Amino acid sequence: MTILTILVGIFCAFDSTAQPFLNWNRVNVQKQLSNKQSVFLEGDLRLFASDFDVQQFMFRAGWLTKLDNHNESDLGLAYFHSLRNSDNTKASHAEEYRLHQSFRYLYPSKFPFFARFRVEERFLPTEWTIRPRYMLGVEFPLGSGRFILSEEYLHQYHSGISRWKFDQNRVELAYKHMLSRDDKQSMYLGFMWMSQNQRDLRRYIFRLGYNLVL
Repeated sequence: MTILTILVGIFCAFDSTAQPFLNWNRVNVQKQLSNKQSVFLEGDLRLFASDFDVQQFMFRAGWLTKLDNHNESDLGLAYFHSLRNSDNTKASHAEEYRLHQSFRYLYPSKFPFFARFRVEERFLPTEWTIRPRYMLGVEFPLGSGRFILSEEYLHQYHSGISRWKFDQNRVELAYKHMLSRDDKQSMYLGFMWMSQNQRDLRRYIFRLGYNLVL
């Protein structure tokens, strides 16, 4: 944890213009149906630091397939509910549905590199978008868990303007602490720097998660 604390300090010095911290909390429950097939449920609560921004709840369900020791894919459906406070007395609500398809590859090595490609179809109240996402990262053992460093790029096609745009860049440092010897329970502590290009906005995000495999 000391290493993660030092790296978080470096991140803060890296971009002093970023917006206040956000907090993303996630619970993931996975049920193994066989050696290669699993179903999963996820719940997210995203709390933003400013009263003038969005608070979000997300629920996702999907199907995970382990293709071999290094490859896996999943399909999922997600529901988002967002609450935006325009001032101290008024609030607006918005709903969003997402489909996603992703493929993840783990490079066999002492410090495994991994790559993930995901495509999301987002159905918003006034338009739909397609958002490809590509992530590269590395993870290695550290104490009773694993240290993870990753970077993700997101592009987006908007139906309303019929064009592709670069959407986001995310860089994350994280530590995954194993709570059981069989690796079926774990806690996830992450610190992310996110640049939202279309809003010309940068944020720091603190992420906390719990994972359970049944």
